[in-house]
Amino acid sequence: MTRPRVSSRAVVVACLVIGCVAPAGAAENGGTLSPFAFGAGNRALGMGGAFTGIADDASGLVWNPAGLGAIGRGELQFSRTSLDFGAQETFAALALPSWRWGTLGVSFWHFGVGGIEERDNRNVLLGSDLSDAEQEVALGWGRSMGAWSAGGSPCRRDWPTSAPASSCP
Repeated sequence: MTRPRVSSRAVVVACLVIGCVAPAGAAENGGTLSPFAFGAGNRALGMGGAFTGIADDASGLVWNPAGLGAIGRGELQFSRTSLDFGAQETFAALALPSWRWGTLGVSFWHFGVGGIEERDNRNVLLGSDLSDAEQEVALGWGRSMGAWSAGGSPCRRDWPTSAPASSCP
């Protein structure tokens, strides 16, 4: 019995076809994305995703805890934002470096919205006094391990108005 030969051209074409197929993915999150998924800290938000690479201030606990090790002195950050649709965000972070043990970071984050219209199943307005809020407290540590490496770990605890959730490694 002889094996059929596969030409090298067929293999190349198959690899190109498989490599060009994009994976399917949903672009919308359906409202399930946490308000804390967008990051915090004025400088960090101004830099966008590029801040993850350096994360060298107190908001580094949110973006990349290993970057806390690059902080040379104690730092406190506080910001409060009022958005036009009745939402408010408050963020506070503290970083305390130690030359021997690394940097300890703690942060508090609050996101709340008020003035939500309450309606029944026939879309009749019942009131506009509904509100919702979510808080997150994070504790983390980061340490520089030479000029080109660092390590760190966060522990976060979320308190939405519905049920608490936690994400500690």
